[in-house]
Amino acid sequence: MKKVVIVDDEEIIREGLKTFVNWKKLNYEVVALAENGTEGLYIVEKYKPDIIITDIRMFGLNGLEMIKEIKKKNKKSKIIIITAYRNIEYAQEAIKLGVFRLLFKPAKTDEIEKAVQEAIEEMEYERITDDKEALRQCVLQVIKRQKNEGEEKPLSFMASKILSYLLENYYKEISLQELAEEFYISHWHLSKLIKKELGLNYTDLINIIRIEQAKRLLAIPRYRVNEVGSMVGYNDNTYFCRVFKKLTGMSPQEYRNKYFVN
Repeated sequence: MKKVVIVDDEEIIREGLKTFVNWKKLNYEVVALAENGTEGLYIVEKYKPDIIITDIRMFGLNGLEMIKEIKKKNKKSKIIIITAYRNIEYAQEAIKLGVFRLLFKPAKTDEIEKAVQEAIEEMEYERITDDKEALRQCVLQVIKRQKNEGEEKPLSFMASKILSYLLENYYKEISLQELAEEFYISHWHLSKLIKKELGLNYTDLINIIRIEQAKRLLAIPRYRVNEVGSMVGYNDNTYFCRVFKKLTGMSPQEYRNKYFVN
């Protein structure tokens, strides 16, 4: 279960957030409470939470000062501020510090749960897009199945570098010629290399990478199918759906319904 900490100088707020938000439904657990920024820093260091909910104005170290210190060591935790102070300078500073969401008291329970759910989805998106090795393995498995070879042969240094480059840049419009120029080889030689080592032409390779990443992004409910297509490099949703079905045997929505909808 993922972890959340709550930092607020009012006990009734701390206990209310812990009690009335349906943390179990969100698969989260409130592991600690703090009444000021100094205590907040301590529990964040101790528990390393995924989500931090905090006020701004507290005795001693305030919320913004605490966040500034947290961000020096922990850039991945999502921070949600809930404050009674509608101050434009606070809001600007919060944005500058990378706060995920700013809510104003009295915030409704469903508003808080929505902010937490969106923070969870944002973390999942970051995990998916950052984990290039997992994407690489998925792509290599698809290629292996298409080649129908029993033993997987290691890629040459150049082929491995090209694949790594595409895993980092799959969402961009990169022609075969542009890719060849990136590696200082002719497009003819590049095309031959991809075909020899991966058994594919360039278009098929980039499509496999994009669709494998799209399959992972479809797990995040807030992204519509056309948004997922755009995120992986398809400006034409009809074409995205056609390629997706060709490679998976089902439409993106059918895939989402089968694997990610309870």
